[in-house]
Amino acid sequence: MFHAIEFPCSYTKILCKLKLELISEVFNQGTEIALRHILVSQELNITMKHLERNKEVINIILAAPVFKESIIQYEFEVGGNIQLPCSYVAYPAVTLVKWSTDSECGLKDDMIRPILNPDLMIYNATTCNSGNYQCCVKNSIILTISPVCGNNILVGYRPIVIVITEPIVAEYQTRHTIECSVEAFPNISSVEWNITTEAGTKIFSSDENNLGKYFGFSVTSPSLDILMADFTDTGRYICTAENIFGKSSSTIVDIQVYGISLTVSSTYYTVVYGNDVELKCNITGRPDITKVTWSMQKGTGEHQINMANILKYNGSTLSEPSLTIYNLIFEDDGIYFCGA
Repeated sequence: MFHAIEFPCSYTKILCKLKLELISEVFNQGTEIALRHILVSQELNITMKHLERNKEVINIILAAPVFKESIIQYEFEVGGNIQLPCSYVAYPAVTLVKWSTDSECGLKDDMIRPILNPDLMIYNATTCNSGNYQCCVKNSIILTISPVCGNNILVGYRPIVIVITEPIVAEYQTRHTIECSVEAFPNISSVEWNITTEAGTKIFSSDENNLGKYFGFSVTSPSLDILMADFTDTGRYICTAENIFGKSSSTIVDIQVYGISLTVSSTYYTVVYGNDVELKCNITGRPDITKVTWSMQKGTGEHQINMANILKYNGSTLSEPSLTIYNLIFEDDGIYFCGA
């Protein structure tokens, strides 16, 4: 509430000067709250004209403090400093400046600030300093009621994204999880994985449905699951998380998939007696394979194919792993196994 009191300037020249400067500042700042009360109150008639005239009697405003426009968000780096502004206009002068917060660290000695230095400083900030902060002040006009408070300031930091630093060796055709942990305030709104392999770079976001190959990563569980790792999954992986203050990325995770991929083009052959047949076998290995073998099972017995018999067999090499059998006879009937 605003009160009007008349002071003859001839008797209190210094006092009048101070009050006039305060009124001018309120108008110059364009404070809507102060201006609205000045214009609509029937007991006050202070306008810009009154300030421009050099009258012997002027109207003086006694009012609760009015906060100037301030920030509503503040980003800090862990280990750095936090400086939160507390700016207001008041007459009479404020008698109390107090900061409040819901942060885990709370405020101790800094909760009540000096009148001439109301800004809040936090040195060597940690993650527990994040939270909501508010500056409140009192003067003699509102000693018996609640203090006037400024904007609520959300103080936080960008996500801190942590992944394993050692290279990962994953077995072929097994499920593997790349752990990613995120700490942030406020909470993250999205997670994405940047995957660079021989085939190029792809970005998978938690906003998309990627259940075919990669899944699991979300704002509550950012780790990435690879359902069935194969050689094309060898590459570099980066976890990225985002909140209102921006994006942060992890270090690179290198993944090497090892093992042997072995496939045959057909599992059943019908061959005319005396003809030749080629049993197709495709092999890929990481690291590269060093040996190819063929064996044949007939009944309950199994034996290795003797590749030294070049008149009967061909192939079973690193460059040509398939097996060719010449001039088939009934004794060649059986189940053949390709190995590496």
